[in-house]
Amino acid sequence: MDQIVAYVKDPAWWFSTFVIAIIASVIAGFAKDRIGRWLGHLSIRNRERQQRKSEERKKVIQALADNEAYLLITVVRSTELTVVTLAVVMFFLLSPTWSNLAQLWCSAVLEQASCGLQSKSVSVLASMLFGLLGVVLGYISSSFNRTTMLGYEAYRKKHELPEVR
Repeated sequence: MDQIVAYVKDPAWWFSTFVIAIIASVIAGFAKDRIGRWLGHLSIRNRERQQRKSEERKKVIQALADNEAYLLITVVRSTELTVVTLAVVMFFLLSPTWSNLAQLWCSAVLEQASCGLQSKSVSVLASMLFGLLGVVLGYISSSFNRTTMLGYEAYRKKHELPEVR
């Protein structure tokens, strides 16, 4: 048990766990449809829900293929979401410095030597917060990017545009 606690206190453990979680969320975002279809075979309710989602996604892709302005807005939103996701990941990677920043803030703004925080408590809290948020945003972002790219491909094929290489 002591060794497990030592691993959890080690920043390398948090970093490696987060990297694995980000990779898993991106893979899950792109594999979501296949997993959903596979789960749809398990029950009728899942199958019906997956069918509704698939039909809604097809409508969105068709709307993206039909409307250039909608496609452009969706690409911009997709890019914004990706940038926000990368910013959250950067905040996670910088989380070991958060305790130092909290102590500096306490001494500068509150004019106290310490806020009563343990030296690592802010770092651990920031790691957990930005780590979880990064995983969730990574999943949402990859799913949104996939739908956007399918819409772009449909638009490109509809207007017989050459493939960009």
